[in-house]
Parts: sequence; structure tokens; C-alpha cells
Amino acid sequence: MKPVITEICKDFYQIDNVFELEFLSDLVQKFDHYKRWDQLTGTDENGVIRYQHGLNLNDQVSRGILEGLIPVTGFIIEQTQSRIWQNTPQLWADTSGYLNALHKDFSPNLSINVQVYLSDGNSNQGTWTQIDDEWYGVNYRKNSGYIMFNPTNMVHGMRYPVTDRRMSLYQSFRTTSTASDVW
Repeated sequence: MKPVITEICKDFYQIDNVFELEFLSDLVQKFDHYKRWDQLTGTDENGVIRYQHGLNLNDQVSRGILEGLIPVTGFIIEQTQSRIWQNTPQLWADTSGYLNALHKDFSPNLSINVQVYLSDGNSNQGTWTQIDDEWYGVNYRKNSGYIMFNPTNMVHGMRYPVTDRRMSLYQSFRTTSTASDVW
């Protein structure tokens, strides 16, 4: 099944049917022990913890992610007319009450963001952007997500808090061969 990419607004696209279901199931199994992952604080305005697990770029799962994202990265390259480099894939587990407030990313390593939701849940807990008082969003739905170009220039985040759980893959790309030390 090929991913479906739909423009939501300038530099913000919804993607559906991202991964083959067997690989998606393998990714979800990585969340069995998420409470052992790194705990990020300060990313949520309610003080709720985000659990994060960075994958090794050379392991089988990371290679599967990149392989599964080939149609997405092809679209990105077509849009940017530029070569891209994969940053470390991150698995994120957000628990009830988590709210990633509207923000702009600041790392020069974040030229393009891809986030894929890995489970079903409340559709409101997706990702949003606000442009000239208009809201544009991608609903939270299993095996869907978004592509965002220029996330350092685009205000984005969550409009509503997590109501049960939110599991996702965050894969960013940069347009420079060497990563900056600024993350």
C-alpha cells in the first residue's frame, strides 16, 4: 500500500497509510517497555513527562523506518529539490494530559519533520499549526501523520492534550551532510 500525501496548508502535509501493517506492528511492540525510556521534561506546559527512545541509525528498525518512508522521502526531495540526511529516529510515548504547546523548532538540523502516529486514540491529539488566526491540523490516527517543511519557521504543536496515550515515530531530516551541534 502506497502512502497518500495531502496538502493541509503551505509546508504542512498529511500522510496516510505510511507503513506496511506488519512493520507498523513491529514498531508498536517497541513501546512495551516505554517507561524505561528517557524521560523528557519541559516539553509540556502541564508538566507531564514525554518518554523518548532514540534508535540507532544502523539498527534493523531504523533501516526499516527509512525503507518504509521511501515514498515520503521521495516526495520531500521532489519538493525541496535538495538532498536530505536522516537524523536519529525517535519513538515518543505521551501519556494522559501531555500537551506540546505551540512552538517553533530551533535546531538547524530540523529542515523537515515527519511524525507518524502508531496507535488509535482521540483524533484531537494530533498536530496543529496556526497561520493568521486560522488553525490547520492533522488528526491523530494510526498509521497516519504529517510532513512539515521549515519547522523552525512554522508555529506548530498540540491544540488539545492527550486523553489516553499517544504513540508516535518522529523522524526529522536535515539538508546538510554534517549535523549541527545545536539540537
